[in-house]
Amino acid sequence: MISWTLKCLDPSIEKILINCNRNFDLYQDYGYELVQDELDDFQGPLAGIYAAMAKLDTKYTHLLVLPCDTPLIDQKLLERLVSAVSGDRLAIHVLQTNEQPQFLHAVIPMVYQHNLLQWLSGGERAVYKWYKSLPLKYVEVPAVFNKTLKNINAKDDLA
Repeated sequence: MISWTLKCLDPSIEKILINCNRNFDLYQDYGYELVQDELDDFQGPLAGIYAAMAKLDTKYTHLLVLPCDTPLIDQKLLERLVSAVSGDRLAIHVLQTNEQPQFLHAVIPMVYQHNLLQWLSGGERAVYKWYKSLPLKYVEVPAVFNKTLKNINAKDDLA
């Protein structure tokens, strides 16, 4: 499923990181830098987001976050998400379908790296709560793209 997600990335995305905490040999074959959570006990998606932010150097202003369990994602939808950032460079931008936020389809300003570490150090884990504590904008997904965000976790989900 990760290969489908990687194929949808815009060629203008300068650096791709893969966050993984196991099966390193499988992910290494994709040829991208691997990032492992820096925090112990697999603390969830925010720990992976923090690990990616910590790995990037200061020339990067934003982090595009994509989960691998929506392999039908469309490149045009990703372009819509990334281009929304130009309207407010300090807000976290999240895709939203039918008023349902897709919190792991997001563009996050790198200026929130330290804030995220403090959030995690305080024992917090909820992605949506952290986002809502900061400037947040939703990028509405046109109905034609709704199926591209279908969550796929098993072969039966592809039907």
